[in-house]
Amino acid sequence: MNFNCVAPLAAGQFTVPAAVLESLPPTGVAIGALPPTGNGYVYVANGSIQQFSAPGLNLGLLFFSAGRWVSVPFN
Repeated sequence: MNFNCVAPLAAGQFTVPAAVLESLPPTGVAIGALPPTGNGYVYVANGSIQQFSAPGLNLGLLFFSAGRWVSVPFN
């Protein structure tokens, strides 16, 4: 299970809505075929989105990011 939050770097912080956090299983719970890891993961990155067009495409978006995964416990 995952979710994405996007905020400008200048904001310096963001808040994950309570409804999203409440939908996550507690740390250490197996999800499907994955064993419990004891932690969740946060990916912190800097990136950009560029819109493009191509024949037969309703909407084209190119997303680039460079960042780091960090293992974190959550409850």
